[in-house]
Amino acid sequence: MELIANMKSGEARAALKHNGRVKEFFFESAMDDTAAGEIYKGRVVDVLPGMDAAFIDIGKGKKGYLHRDNIMSYRLLKEPLAEKKQRGIKSFIKKGEYLFVQVVKEETASKGAKLKENLSLPGKYCVYLPDEPGLFISQKVENAVKEEWLEQEEALPLNGDGLIVRTEGTTQPLDVIKKEVSQLQSLWQDMILRGESLSSPGKVSQEEHFLIKCLAYVPGEQIKRIVADTKEAVETAKAQFSGRALEQRPEFVLLDHPENIFSRENVDADLERALKPVAWLKSGGFLQIEKTEMCVTIDVNTGRFTGKHGLEDTIIKTNLEAAAEVMHQLRVRNLSGMVMIDFIRMHDEKDRRRLMQALEEKSDEDPQKIRIAGFSALGVLELTRQRSRQSLEEHILEPYGTEYGKGWRLSEKELAEKSKRMLGAWKEEEVDAIVLEVPDRLLIREGKALYEALQQIAPGRLFIVSAPTEQEIIVRYAGSLEVAAQRNEALKAQMKQRGIDFRF
Repeated sequence: MELIANMKSGEARAALKHNGRVKEFFFESAMDDTAAGEIYKGRVVDVLPGMDAAFIDIGKGKKGYLHRDNIMSYRLLKEPLAEKKQRGIKSFIKKGEYLFVQVVKEETASKGAKLKENLSLPGKYCVYLPDEPGLFISQKVENAVKEEWLEQEEALPLNGDGLIVRTEGTTQPLDVIKKEVSQLQSLWQDMILRGESLSSPGKVSQEEHFLIKCLAYVPGEQIKRIVADTKEAVETAKAQFSGRALEQRPEFVLLDHPENIFSRENVDADLERALKPVAWLKSGGFLQIEKTEMCVTIDVNTGRFTGKHGLEDTIIKTNLEAAAEVMHQLRVRNLSGMVMIDFIRMHDEKDRRRLMQALEEKSDEDPQKIRIAGFSALGVLELTRQRSRQSLEEHILEPYGTEYGKGWRLSEKELAEKSKRMLGAWKEEEVDAIVLEVPDRLLIREGKALYEALQQIAPGRLFIVSAPTEQEIIVRYAGSLEVAAQRNEALKAQMKQRGIDFRF
């Protein structure tokens, strides 16, 4: 696999590619909004006994949701479980109090982040549990090895705290684990101090470099090549692999070129395809993909594929190809929650089992947990995929009304980022002025603020005009200041005819 990082001009982006095809996209702002694992100092703003839950202000976004079972005083209470469950949430938490909480599930367009008070700080070989005592060993480890490690509990500097030793950690010397535990404990003390200095809710976990966050989603040994367009990003990536043997490190490439790295590495084409409701199969069939509030629906169609050996053969071949493509699309679009897939109807139970097996094999490649429930009574296959960040659609698109109903278009935020990237590509060119054309809706809403932000990126004087398009960004002219000013006046005259008049 290879990671392509676009760090120049505008929001940082990255794409994970395998065999020439993008498998997953990452965006800086999507990973910063209450990302899973981040720790906050929160304030209890409401306690709801009927839901056994509390709402927590964490200083950003919507109020987070904390269930009673994830409150430390409840978890540590030494009572039989049946008795504990009879206790209401008000026995463990009070409105107005401050506490450290960790994001379990990120917030969505309709819900706040799901939180827990039983914190965990992940390291390379172990996970430190500041408030939950005990030594725990990965379930994947053989019992004999597990017993050996459990005997080492007193030798570890836990001081009453807890620790989970990862599978890879059980192959390391005890001194390596001790060192990492000390590092994680120091990190936790820093968070406590940061939290104590805050007079209101806010984030206490440290900010990580965007590339480090991306690499956390992929096992390091699978990365064979990292390509970035800034020296700083390449050096950051190198530092992440410095502890590995030379033959185990990926190839690091600095691609410092005026052309956008996503275009140069053929990533933009995959991004554009991933935003369309239809995904084509090589055979000529296609998937129709739709995301609703309740679930994701995927309809499988044979399309242009007619097969060569009869209808049943055509159906199973289309369904098997579709199964692999469904798993790819879930990951590349970052779709989560309940997924309903309407495969072409198969009457043979053996073919159904074959299809289920194909889905199971492909689901193992996804870093997010996927549970395949099977076929419903109506013949629709049901599965769930763990949420990880915003979906691609949520991050880049926005709904809008049309005369035919609801449609989707690039959001104003994405249009602004696209404008920055386009001007960034001209940064090293010898031009005195640029005339940039953006959609009317972006100029009407952003106006002077957009102009000022873009002028800092432009290589010379910037003239910005608009057109009645939905999502096209165009450099109308780049060259001499005199000609640019003339083009600007001509285009401004067309804007005035539409009732749009800006003076920057």
